[in-house]
Amino acid sequence: MTTFGRRVAGPWGRPAGAAPDMTDVEIFISHRSDDNRCGNVLRFREDLEKQLKLEGLHSPRVFLSSSDLPTGVSWQEELKDRLNSAQVFLALLSPGYFMSDVCSKEWRFFEKRMELDGRGTGLVQPVLWSPKAHLELPGGMQDLRFEIGGKRCDDMGLQRLMVADPMAYGDILRQLAREIVRQLDEGGLDIAAELSEPYSRWQPKFSYRLTPAELRVLVLHSASATEAQIDRFTTDLVSYLGFVGRPGSNIVIADVDGLARDDKWVVERQNDLRRCHVFVPLLNRNFGGSVDAAKAWGLMEKRMTEQHRGGGQRFVMPVLWWPPESISIVKQIEAVYQLGNGDAEQTYVKYGLHQLMEDMDRRQGEYEMQMWRFAEGIANTFPGDRSPDEIMPEMPAGLDISYDSCDMFFKPRRDRKRGKPRPVGLVRVAAHLGELSPNEFAPRRSPKLYYGSHRNEWRPYSSHKAPGEHVIEQAKSAVRSAERRGDRTRMADASVVFEIDDINDVSRVLGKLDRRTPIVVLDAFMLGSEVRREALFSFLAESVKRGLSCEVLVPNHPGDRQIGRLVGEGFTIVSGGPAGPGASGTFASVREWIGDAHKVMTPENSTKFYELVRESATLKGPLPRA
Repeated sequence: MTTFGRRVAGPWGRPAGAAPDMTDVEIFISHRSDDNRCGNVLRFREDLEKQLKLEGLHSPRVFLSSSDLPTGVSWQEELKDRLNSAQVFLALLSPGYFMSDVCSKEWRFFEKRMELDGRGTGLVQPVLWSPKAHLELPGGMQDLRFEIGGKRCDDMGLQRLMVADPMAYGDILRQLAREIVRQLDEGGLDIAAELSEPYSRWQPKFSYRLTPAELRVLVLHSASATEAQIDRFTTDLVSYLGFVGRPGSNIVIADVDGLARDDKWVVERQNDLRRCHVFVPLLNRNFGGSVDAAKAWGLMEKRMTEQHRGGGQRFVMPVLWWPPESISIVKQIEAVYQLGNGDAEQTYVKYGLHQLMEDMDRRQGEYEMQMWRFAEGIANTFPGDRSPDEIMPEMPAGLDISYDSCDMFFKPRRDRKRGKPRPVGLVRVAAHLGELSPNEFAPRRSPKLYYGSHRNEWRPYSSHKAPGEHVIEQAKSAVRSAERRGDRTRMADASVVFEIDDINDVSRVLGKLDRRTPIVVLDAFMLGSEVRREALFSFLAESVKRGLSCEVLVPNHPGDRQIGRLVGEGFTIVSGGPAGPGASGTFASVREWIGDAHKVMTPENSTKFYELVRESATLKGPLPRA
């Protein structure tokens, strides 16, 4: 039997019979937990709290089950307590919301409290979290009115407006907060009824929909040096597909180097190509040189032709992982596939998705908007109310898809155009977290953002929104790429990285390098260490005596202003420098300190860093375009 009464007291409740005031409002945000995978529901809660305070509320309390349910207790009981305390129920509507039994019961529970209270108090406010076009309202809810947000929110959903139109998002927040304050002022939020029935007896507001059949996506790449970013991309793609009605998608990541062995498909990868619904090639320089990648794409084209699934644009989604000027096969692909959509995707086409991810702090919303476009493009082909197998069936077993039978979709870059490799060795002047002091510069800002517990974990291109890859691993990958067709007996082992810690290392490292060209990867912050500075100066000077000109790369990510000042504006040293150990002075830049005898490069992003290392490992620079 359902019972109700007045709440006496509690962490979220006010004393029975107390009049509402400007310090007393409790809001329950009902949402599908998957909709917070990118942290946007949490951000919405924080933004709403700030806006309510700006409207005059002293300490609004906004409950979010995905972050506020304590551990070690019955979540059903805690949920009931929070729903019994709330005066406002905000439903963040997305395709996933109507697939949630919990969300359905939360809505009905709060609605029932309002009915039992008998005074018409309390506020139920549905909010379009996803675009209205992606919602299929359950039976009995087709007349649901969305009074917050207007047409802009109808078209894009509140979550997308966060990044696409911050001003519109802010206007909707103010509209929502003012409506809550208005009703609080007028006494319309004085709901006191309380339900005690257990969760097992809660009634649903709507019949929740079943999760759609699994969508299988194959992501093919040749960029193992950016593995962390590829993982981030695939994780985000799953999230964004959920936002547009395709939750629970299954993404397989495959490296082109693992597609075939001895001119035969690897069985697992062949099965992936046979069964996937969507094929996503991540285009970079190395992808364009892979015969196996060209044949895998050709297999997908053959599959679509044989199964009469015309319009490959619907089932293949090429992604510009690097800028198009560094990808030799772009023109071949653009003859069939559209790689950008006018003004809306200008930034993506100019920089590539990897760079947008890396520069999320500077290019606000660009990466997120591109992920929305990718997800919506897939969802338009595979709507949630249809089985993906119905739209793109698995390839019949009788169809010949052997390696030899598959044509190449694009003409790979020819290896004979590769610049001649030269013998090089990687030399690192870097540190881990525990080695950042003593240092004559100001303390390192955000050290955990850029450094780990090992020197291999140095990530100079990290941002507060996206972790950068380990730059030394990227340098190794670039050297291996340059060596792939060279005489490896003349090359330094790319897995070996020589360290310059103090002046005692100089003779040893130069002896092991022999006549190989040193590629020095320098953390500019290390120039603030007298010991490292003197060692590096000695190494550069001795290299010149041996007839070696070093290739010096100093990562200079625009988001890292501390390094930017050291590289661009100069620094003061008290010992060691161009005049030798013991000298002191102020220098305009790292380039000036190192001098003209060596080539100094300051790449601003990891894509450019990779290209410059690869260029340094060849005699004639980067690969010509095919």
